[in-house]
Amino acid sequence: MKEQPIWLLLYYNKTRTMDIKELLNRTDRFAANAGCQITEVDEQHAVAVMTVTEGHLNGGNVCQGGALFTLADLAIAALMNCKGQLTFGISNSLMFVSSARLGDDNGGRSS
Repeated sequence: MKEQPIWLLLYYNKTRTMDIKELLNRTDRFAANAGCQITEVDEQHAVAVMTVTEGHLNGGNVCQGGALFTLADLAIAALMNCKGQLTFGISNSLMFVSSARLGDDNGGRSS
């Protein structure tokens, strides 16, 4: 059976913080393909994690910024959608303070 779109699940089930983590980990195929996963979410913060693999590296042999932005975007999505109403970010900003390297366990936090 085909997975229902997340907006439909949020609307009809009135998803709350206890199951938004499982819902996003199950339905966000882009984040899953990038190796990102939500580990914590409540109404104040969300945490997503990703281990840098060979597939995340750019030509400079460090993690591609888009992979890290995907990680941050997943944490933002969990926080924004934890009250059961589908929302989308329309403007996000990310400041990189150091490079992520192969094997690094990275976490994105949204609050």
